[in-house]
Amino acid sequence: RRMQIMIQEITAVLQEQETAQNYDFTLEEIRDIIVSKVEALALKSGINFDASETPISHLDSRRGNLLLLVLMNLIQNAVEATPSGKKVALEFHDRDNRVAIHVIDEGPGLPSHIQDNLFSPCQSSKENGSGIGLAISYQLAKHIDAEIILQKTGSEGTCFIVSIAISTAAEELKKNISK
Repeated sequence: RRMQIMIQEITAVLQEQETAQNYDFTLEEIRDIIVSKVEALALKSGINFDASETPISHLDSRRGNLLLLVLMNLIQNAVEATPSGKKVALEFHDRDNRVAIHVIDEGPGLPSHIQDNLFSPCQSSKENGSGIGLAISYQLAKHIDAEIILQKTGSEGTCFIVSIAISTAAEELKKNISK
C-alpha cells in the first residue's frame, strides 16, 4: 500500500512539472510539511519525532517535491524500525553549496546481509517488505542530483544522509542582480 501511494505521489509530481508554474520550496517549508505528516504516525507508534532548524535555502518545485518523497520514505522506514518510547530525528546540516539531511532512528539497525545491496529492489529487512521503497528513493535522489548514503547502522540505530545541492539566499540575490 505504501508503495502504491509513493508511486501515485511521484506521478503527481511529474505531472505537475508538465502543467504547473515552477515555484520554490524553502527547506523550512519542506521540514514543516514532513513534521505535519509524521506527527500522527509518530504519536500512534509511541515515537518521539524531532526536526532541527534548517539552513536558509530553497529548491525548485520539482526537486523540492521529489526530495520530500525521498525523506518521507526514509522517515516512515525509521518510525517503523524504532521501538515505542525511542526517537527518530530529522537534522539539517549546511555543507558549502549542499545540505546534508540526516534521518536518524533508535531502532535495532539493519542486518548485514541487507546492507550489501541496500538500494537494490527486493532487499528488505521488514517481514512483509518489498525493498522497493529504498530503491525508488535512491533513483529519485539521483534524478535531483542528490545522493543517499547509509552513514551508520547498529544496535543503537541507523542514520541515512541525503545530500543535495541547494540555492542559498546570497546565490539567488547574485542571480537576480546579474539579470
